[in-house]
Amino acid sequence: MLFIVVIFILLINSSQTQDTCSNDNQCPYYCDGDGKCQKPIPRGHQCSGYTRHNRVCDIATWCDPGENSTCQLLKNIEEKCKYDYSCIDNYYDLETSTCQYRKFIDE
Repeated sequence: MLFIVVIFILLINSSQTQDTCSNDNQCPYYCDGDGKCQKPIPRGHQCSGYTRHNRVCDIATWCDPGENSTCQLLKNIEEKCKYDYSCIDNYYDLETSTCQYRKFIDE
């Protein structure tokens, strides 16, 4: 009897996996334009370029439109950049055009 209950629970859980979506929050990684949840794109592979999903590229990478829209490693502190999301600390300094540590205001 326990065996049947376990099988029943597994069947219910597998039928509740999210395959369709309308936004990235409904997927472990990102929702494509066809409304399907996708796995992250590996470094060096083609990504959308024009639309930035938070999780379109694999861990520690970002979709770089300047590199033929491919997933590239996040930039380190002091490296030249153009976007917050290209930096490892997610902070772009406008004055130096480099990735910097996020600044906090002391109160």
